[in-house]
Amino acid sequence: MTDFDTETWVPDTIEKWRQWVAYAPVKPTILTSKEVGRLREEEREDYLDARLAWLNSSHVLATPDVLRLRREFDITTAMNSGHSFTARQALAISGSQTMGKSTAVLQLGRNYERKMMRKSPHSDDPSFVPVIYLALPETSTPKALMRAFARTLGADYRDRTSTDVLTDRIAELLREKTRTSLVILDEVQRLTTKQIAGSEAAGALKGFMEKVPATFVLVGVDLPRSDLLGGPFANEIAGRVTMHEMRHHGIGTAEQREDWEGLLYSIEENILPLAEHEPGSLEARAGWLHDLTGGNIGSLMLLVRRAATTALIDGEERLTEKYLDHTIPDYRADLAQRQKAKKQAQDEAKARYRQPSKKAG
Repeated sequence: MTDFDTETWVPDTIEKWRQWVAYAPVKPTILTSKEVGRLREEEREDYLDARLAWLNSSHVLATPDVLRLRREFDITTAMNSGHSFTARQALAISGSQTMGKSTAVLQLGRNYERKMMRKSPHSDDPSFVPVIYLALPETSTPKALMRAFARTLGADYRDRTSTDVLTDRIAELLREKTRTSLVILDEVQRLTTKQIAGSEAAGALKGFMEKVPATFVLVGVDLPRSDLLGGPFANEIAGRVTMHEMRHHGIGTAEQREDWEGLLYSIEENILPLAEHEPGSLEARAGWLHDLTGGNIGSLMLLVRRAATTALIDGEERLTEKYLDHTIPDYRADLAQRQKAKKQAQDEAKARYRQPSKKAG
C-alpha cells in the first residue's frame, strides 16, 4: 500500500495527482475470532486500524450508472485518440451533491493515467503528465481560470500577465511539455455566464479547449441547466459534449430492486471488513435503506461506513440492525426521508379531500 497524505485528498497539483494515482488501498486479511485472540494487544490495534482504513477508503461501486459512465468515457477518449485539427469531443458529468461524481471521475482519471503510462513512449519522462485534475475556483474569471491551471502545473506567472498570453502559455505547456491528453475540470457550475466575468470565462474555456488536443471531462452540479451548457454558450459547445447525468438509484421496478440488492451485496462482499457478517444479510433491509437514503449512493455508503465503523470500534464482527438503526444518517439522506414523508402526508390529505362527504342522516 502506498502512503497517502489524507490532508491532500484533492489532487489539484501534479505532485498530489501522482500521489493519488500511486495510492492503492489494500483490504487486510480478515481473521477469525480465535486468530484475533492470539494477537498481542499492539497487533490487535494495528489490525483494527487496517480494517478501519480499508472501510473508509475511496471505493467506487460498479452500479449501472457507473458502468454507463465508464462506457461513455471509453467512447469519448477513443473518438479523440486519432489526430484531429478540429475541436475534440468532451464528456460532461452532472448530478446533485453527494452523487459520487468526483469520486467516479477520479477513478476514471487514475485508470486512464496508468494505461497511458504503460503504453506511451514518454512514460520515462518526468515531465509527462497524461492527466490534469482541476477544481474551478469560486470566482472564475478568465484570468482566475488560467491561474488555477498555472498553479496545478506549477508554472510561474506574473500578476500583470494578460489573460491571452497566460492562456497561450498554459495551452503550450499541456501540448508540448506535459503532453496531457485528459483534462478533468470539476465544479464547472461555477462558470456563471449570466455575469460578465463568468461569460468571459466560459468563452475562454471554449477557446482553451480548442487549443489543447485533449479530452475534456466537465464535472458539476445540474449542468444541463447551468450557464455553461444551458446558457448563451450552450449551442456552441453542446455539439461536442456528451452529457451523462448521475441519478438516484430507483427501486420501483423488479429490475431496479434487483440492482439495488446487488449493490448492497457488493458492499457486504467487497468492502465490509467484518469476520462474521454474511453477504446478503442486508437484503431484508433493502427497502428501508433505500427510503432512508433516497437511493443516493453517496448517502448509502456514508450510512453503511458509519455503522460498520461503530461496530468495529465496539468489537462487533457483524453489521446488525442495532448499528444500522442507531446510525445517524447524513443530512441529505435525512432530507430525502423528510421529503418523502411530506409528500406522503400531502397525498393522504388530497385523498381525504377527494372523498365525498357523508350526508347527515
